Amino acid sequence: MGENAFESYKTAIQARISNLNDTVKALDLQIASLQQRIENGINVNKVQAKLTELQGERLKTKNTVWALKKFFATL
Repeated sequence: MGENAFESYKTAIQARISNLNDTVKALDLQIASLQQRIENGINVNKVQAKLTELQGERLKTKNTVWALKKFFATL
């Protein structure tokens, strides 16, 4: 891999990490909103199911960020 290609590769990884971090922030906002709905007793069963789904997605996204950061550190 040439120098330019390698730099592009590293830049792409950094961009992916940034995008995933933005996704985590958005998920945090959605999770907070759903938790508030549950506290207020609004459509609790449906909201609880969605909350569980988003929490799983957040964890998966955070794990992907962690793995990419670990990989990037080895470059």
